[in-house]
Amino acid sequence: MNLSSHTEEASLSTLLIEDNAGDRELLAGMLDGIKDVSLDEADTLEKGFRLLGSGKYNSILLDLNLPDSSGVNTLLKILIAFPDQPVVVLTGYDESDLGILAVKSGAQDFLNKQDLSAHLLLHSLRYAVERNKLMLRLKQSLHEIERLRGLLPICMKCKKIRNDSGYWEQIEKYLAERSSVKFTHGLCPDCCAAFMKESIAQLHPAPGRR
Repeated sequence: MNLSSHTEEASLSTLLIEDNAGDRELLAGMLDGIKDVSLDEADTLEKGFRLLGSGKYNSILLDLNLPDSSGVNTLLKILIAFPDQPVVVLTGYDESDLGILAVKSGAQDFLNKQDLSAHLLLHSLRYAVERNKLMLRLKQSLHEIERLRGLLPICMKCKKIRNDSGYWEQIEKYLAERSSVKFTHGLCPDCCAAFMKESIAQLHPAPGRR
């Protein structure tokens, strides 16, 4: 199976936080040599925090039971400190309930270390990154909608909106600066009918109005 075929997908820069040296070696071996995939390692949560502070990673592989933290609390500490980071949790044998709890607590996915393969690991990481991007875009969209809620002063005649600084501006400009809305221009049926009526009147003026 050719794992390096994902040439057009986004690069993966993953931090593995795992205290078991054998598991770290196994996981590193699975991702070794795959194009656009890099893996750094930490054996404690404290070291993981220091590395995450660099801002270079776009995904985290996390063992929940570390020398300085254990259980779902390990995940929560990561999510509180780095809320925009997608986390894939690593579980041991017969820990599916713990993995499900981790996903409910904010992890993007969980993997059983006993059933891992290179393909599954890579697929899970890429899925976590893309799903996290989607969630961040959704969060931003909801934030933009929230900004547009409330009472907006609008001119009865020209339909300009008074912005937060007290200046009047076109409604298209106001909305474009505060959301992802893009405008196309056209005529509604009522305005189209009025426009046609006005045009016909100009081409064929009534007697006595020439």
